[in-house]
Amino acid sequence: MGKSNITDIRQHLEGHVGNKVQISANKGRKRIVLQEGVLESTYPCVFMVRVKEDRGSYEHQVTYMYSDVLTEDVVIEFV
Repeated sequence: MGKSNITDIRQHLEGHVGNKVQISANKGRKRIVLQEGVLESTYPCVFMVRVKEDRGSYEHQVTYMYSDVLTEDVVIEFV
């Protein structure tokens, strides 16, 4: 996404609420989680994504911090 501070990241994401996103999250120890979902909402410190599992119709929410995007532990692409 290439933003330089948390405020820019938050404002950018607020403009994409309701859009499909693809997320790559570094969970540590060489574990990368790839998920696709819908950017559901943004809050002062976190944003929420509704993710659908590949194996069925099970949906759940995942929450990430803007600082994760800033440090590139979470990479967001808009689909």
